[in-house]
Amino acid sequence: MLLRPPGRQTNQALLVVLLFAFGTGVATVAIGSPDGAWVAIGHGICGMAVVLLIPWKSRVVRGGLRRARLSRWVSLLLAALALVTLIAGLGYATGLVRSIAGQPGLWVHIAVALTLVPLVAWHVRARGIHDLGRLLLATQVGGAPLSASHGFPVRLVAPGRRGYWWVKWVDRIEVQATPSWCQPPFPTG
Repeated sequence: MLLRPPGRQTNQALLVVLLFAFGTGVATVAIGSPDGAWVAIGHGICGMAVVLLIPWKSRVVRGGLRRARLSRWVSLLLAALALVTLIAGLGYATGLVRSIAGQPGLWVHIAVALTLVPLVAWHVRARGIHDLGRLLLATQVGGAPLSASHGFPVRLVAPGRRGYWWVKWVDRIEVQATPSWCQPPFPTG
């Protein structure tokens, strides 16, 4: 059975791996000689880390597809292009794919990866406060005031979300544009 890390941790891990993959990819092309083989190996390790994260990210994606968003199609385009990048890169590295549509597999890998940069930036930015309109503040449950163990005086209710989204003992509300998965898991102030 596949253990399920929370979406926030999956997304953070994937973002870190993608940043390293981008950095090592740029460095590999910039060095362009056998002396930089260690950078290319690091790039391959990042690619394999992305592959290893696919099962967990697919669970996050399936959950996201259940919510109706206009941006769903751009997110699916991002996923498709990421898959093309992986296939072209792995295919070129293993020698199984030398060309795609008449272009060298390595250049397809690089071109699609560069196309992904603005899409990944948009994807990270777009995961901000989109659920704000569905959140509720509860002072009662079943007509009776909340008890201390249930979050008195106010509890944040997030319909359709798991219990850990339902914050107890709310004492202030601060709206931030930072995506939830990029914020610390516990209050810092």
